[in-house]
Amino acid sequence: MAMQWTVPVQRRAVEVRVRCVRACRVLADAAERLALPVHVGIADAQQDVRARFEIVRGTITGANDDLALAASSMKAVELFAFRGAADNPMVPLASVEHVPGGGGNHPVRLALSLF
Repeated sequence: MAMQWTVPVQRRAVEVRVRCVRACRVLADAAERLALPVHVGIADAQQDVRARFEIVRGTITGANDDLALAASSMKAVELFAFRGAADNPMVPLASVEHVPGGGGNHPVRLALSLF
């Protein structure tokens, strides 16, 4: 029973990973779109560039949202784990180094060190 706090920590960590992976894909797609050549001299080139930039701006906004939520979730995971791993939840642990390394806490310490 004492380790139940790890379940929401693990769920949130998975959510962080999903959001970061999605943001990386979106940003890579945006970079590809920006790298496409612009055909100078074509009448519709300026419109094409504007349309491309609008698409990129929209995708970057989505990536920004994912990264902002991932960052706040990482902090929430850290704070929740520091309380959950403490002997007394009213006195949270000071840092990742203070999360016990043995038993069931080890995966949590490893995950937190990746943040």
